[in-house]
Parts: sequence; C-alpha cells; structure tokens
Amino acid sequence: MILLRMLVFLILSGGVLAGACAANNEDDENCNDWLAKSVKLMESKPMKERVKIFLVQVSHACDKIPQKLVRAARSSADADPDQRYRILKKASASFFQKSCLDNPSPEPAKYLPPSCREVHTAILSNISSGEYLYGRAMEKELEKISNIDSFYSRRIMLNYFLSAAILYEERHGL
Repeated sequence: MILLRMLVFLILSGGVLAGACAANNEDDENCNDWLAKSVKLMESKPMKERVKIFLVQVSHACDKIPQKLVRAARSSADADPDQRYRILKKASASFFQKSCLDNPSPEPAKYLPPSCREVHTAILSNISSGEYLYGRAMEKELEKISNIDSFYSRRIMLNYFLSAAILYEERHGL
C-alpha cells in the first residue's frame, strides 16, 4: 500500500520535471553519470537500505548539488534516525520558509504547514518532516540542472521517499 501512496504522491506533486535531454557539457554529463550510477546502485539493494545508499551517493554528488546538502548527506548517512531527521531538516532550511522548520524533525510531514507541502496525501503521515524537506530540497536542485535526465532524477527521488517512508513506518509501528 505504501508503494502505491508514494507513486501517487510523486505523480501528483509533479516530482522532478527537468528535461530528458542529452547532456551538452561535461558538468551535465558528470551529473547524469552520477545520477544513473546512484539509481542503479540503489535499485540493486533492498528497499530498507536505500535511504542510506541515497545519502552516501549524495555525499559524492556532482558539483551542481549544493554543498550544504552534500555535507548533510555525509553527516547523516550513519546517524541514528532522530539525529538524521534533524541534520536533514537543518540542511533544508534555506530552501523553505521559516514556518516549515518549526515542526520537530521526527514528526510526520503531515504536520508541516500546508504551504510547505507540495500535495496533501497519506504519504505525509509516513515520513519525517526532516526527510521530506530534504527530499524536496534535492528535487528542487535536480530541477535546476539543465540537461539532467529526468528519468533518473525521478527514480532516485522515488527510491529515497519510498525507503524513508518504509523505515519511518517500521520505526513508529504505523
């Protein structure tokens, strides 16, 4: 059921809508290579391991991903869940209005103010606000990269959100 909710969430929210064009320069090629390798690695592992793999991969991302997101990924990859939620939410601060950051990080994203959520769905009950905001910040950054392969950018984010939701549900007995 969670898979269906995640799929609906990403479709309704628009996900990453960057063009699926061939890369025109070396930076774009590096980002597309990083993205394709990251997705293939994530999808070769069990769903519960994909959040950590995502964070490890982001910690080695192409140069177009902001360093604050890269550093947060590096710091949170081996952190306990509560610490990870806080690190990721703090890294997302500059991407959202202050009211989005007032909610405690481990709280479900459904408690974020409506202006902080792309769409109100059941999935917001199954992911921490810190992980949700970090994921949305990453989506926004991927959207900014010209010539990024939208097929892989959507897949990496789908894997991240789905894995985070499964782990959150398991941890909180949902």
